Amino acid sequence: MNWDTANSWIDGINTANYLGYSDWRLPTALNPDGSGPESGWGDGSEMSHLFYDELGGIALNPITTSTDPDLALFSNIQILFAYWTSTEVVGNTDYAWFFIPNNGSLSFGSKEDLVFVLPVRDIPPVPEPTTITLLGIGLAGLGGSCLRRRREQKADT
Repeated sequence: MNWDTANSWIDGINTANYLGYSDWRLPTALNPDGSGPESGWGDGSEMSHLFYDELGGIALNPITTSTDPDLALFSNIQILFAYWTSTEVVGNTDYAWFFIPNNGSLSFGSKEDLVFVLPVRDIPPVPEPTTITLLGIGLAGLGGSCLRRRREQKADT
């Protein structure tokens, strides 16, 4: 679908509360520091992060050659085509950035091009227990063990 249709489709799945969520979006092509995208491999965009860091992709190789077991979580990846991002080309809003899983690169094209869509959503990180919480749990378990021993000793006497 073209870029405008892709954005409308995202709006539609959000309206439909697809899979119980209404915060779907196109991935961004921006680098983690918010700077603009650069054509090439391993640019730091969300799709590059997925390709290289999460799925073990290698530049200039299709993602389907990865041996990372997480790749099995995805089906029907179109490696010969591109996937839209939400990022327009600065200075020319007739163009937008897309990611190519056939070689792990980021490029841009006309918003009228027919490109695939991979919707994403932000998932909050799972908080890790703090050291104090773990220490408290350990002490509670130790205290309970001591009380049980005392009761057993009193019962024996």
